[in-house]
Amino acid sequence: MSEDRRVLAIDIGAGTQDILIYDPAVEPENCSQLILPSPTRVLGARVAAATRLGQPVFLSGREMGGGALVGAVRRHLAAGLPVYAHEGAARTIDNDLNRVAGMGVVLCGPGERAPAGAVEIRLADLDLGALEAALRPFEITPPGTVAVAIQDHGYRHGVSNRETRFDFWRGFLEDGGDPRHLLFGGPRAVPRQFSRMRSLLDLEPAAVVMDTGPAAVLGVLEDPEVSEWADRGLLTVNVGNGHAFGVLYRSGRVYGLFEHHTGQIDPAKLAYLVESLRRGTITHTEVYDSGGHGAGVHPDYLKLAPFTFTVVTGPNRKLARDHGWRQATPHGSMMIAGSWGLIRAMRS
Repeated sequence: MSEDRRVLAIDIGAGTQDILIYDPAVEPENCSQLILPSPTRVLGARVAAATRLGQPVFLSGREMGGGALVGAVRRHLAAGLPVYAHEGAARTIDNDLNRVAGMGVVLCGPGERAPAGAVEIRLADLDLGALEAALRPFEITPPGTVAVAIQDHGYRHGVSNRETRFDFWRGFLEDGGDPRHLLFGGPRAVPRQFSRMRSLLDLEPAAVVMDTGPAAVLGVLEDPEVSEWADRGLLTVNVGNGHAFGVLYRSGRVYGLFEHHTGQIDPAKLAYLVESLRRGTITHTEVYDSGGHGAGVHPDYLKLAPFTFTVVTGPNRKLARDHGWRQATPHGSMMIAGSWGLIRAMRS
């Protein structure tokens, strides 16, 4: 039997999970792909259904992305309905379990089962069994090699998760800024503060995991017009459902970046952030104080001519509609950019 060289690449965001079954034996455009609701939206909908029926909820499983799921849990509690949770699952709501308990969630030990009458909802960023079942009617067997992109804010007790996340990006810029080095798993261990990534690898130990931001940066380079600028310098901005991530990139190095919450910016704010990043004048304080994660530019960028080419990707790229930036379509699909970024990182 021939070796299976295919890869299951999944980019999990706040709104969607973008799935690519990469097969090097076929043209990239012929690789199977799906755009499905994100796990947090799927599980959040299950909590909402229990709320409508007036049923208690029991959260089992492990830490995963919060987003819509956490919002649904808060509304369930506000309706006066009980929420029980294993500690691992509870960390999806907040890594500080004292805060989770303070919200009214009843924390349960590892061996405890769902109380009578409670709807059990099992938390995880991945459900490979469900995906396998969805693909079976199409005679597709999922690849054994799995790569996943997720965003992990990171956790340090007593420190804002925005600060924790941007401290990581600051160190990344100082350490050379190579996005390919942010593919974790196997010999490259996940940094200690990224508990969501570690939770995913506990679930799938043979997988590799990467942050969604650098995955998108690498993914847009699969667009031939964008790749022409890779060694001249470009500014790429991924406007996702949850976050906007802008990066100065040239020849395998990130020279600067900003990260903000998409819901807190409009087209004018996005244009300002991008142009400030391009000029190298953007500051961490102005982004952080306006509700974002932060910004940073390495001094080496200020020795270069500003990068004039800008490329945009992400499901909320409509915010850039009037700015004249290149809209990336790696192998014909904007939505699958992060998944192609995972493949590119694995090939390097």
